[in-house]
Amino acid sequence: NVVEDLTLPNSLSRDFGNKAITIQVNKAGVVYFNDEEIGNINVDSGITALREKLALHKQESDQAKKSDERPVNLLMDEDIPYEKMKLVMHTAANSGHPNFKFIVQTLQ
Repeated sequence: NVVEDLTLPNSLSRDFGNKAITIQVNKAGVVYFNDEEIGNINVDSGITALREKLALHKQESDQAKKSDERPVNLLMDEDIPYEKMKLVMHTAANSGHPNFKFIVQTLQ
């Protein structure tokens, strides 16, 4: 499910990983973690909330003794500045989720 006000870049493929973490950032910078709105990347509290969600997921995976090697699905509006994308990726990597998969629109 793609959140409102989020236009994905175009590509020839669109394949969400099954049951993987999904982070979405819409045009206004609102961040969604698995479809739950958690904050805005334009303020520190939004990145803090993302870091906490990712760390909790990592902790739960570790406690369940499950190795979760699936990449994090990233859906970011095509107009999000690269610095903001980098901030989201850096936050995920430092929270124990170093692999990413960018989800884009399928070209018809």
